[in-house]
Amino acid sequence: MSVMALGWAGDIPAGAMRVYDAGERRILVAHIGDQFYALDAKCPHMGGDLSRGRLEGTALTCPVHGSRFDVRDGRVIAWVDKLPGILKGAVTAIKKPTPATTYPLHVLDNNLSVSLPV
Repeated sequence: MSVMALGWAGDIPAGAMRVYDAGERRILVAHIGDQFYALDAKCPHMGGDLSRGRLEGTALTCPVHGSRFDVRDGRVIAWVDKLPGILKGAVTAIKKPTPATTYPLHVLDNNLSVSLPV
């Protein structure tokens, strides 16, 4: 694992998200209550930009196909919800629900850093 500095925690208001470039990765940081969570900004399904999604509590909705992920651990809450019935079934047959990739996030002296695999 390598640790990369992201920025100042105060730049992200509670209930908001911000994207950081971390080498070749785009890391999305969500600020929920008094906690921060880091996940890959790219949706594991169709590659949608999760930073353009809707954050409601700890649930993040992909703007492309409506899948919802828990930002705390990446688990799938709902899979391809924006798609109509038969299309949803076809897509699910091709691509099974896949959790979002999360990363350990550290806050030290109000500075955010993330641990990334090398």
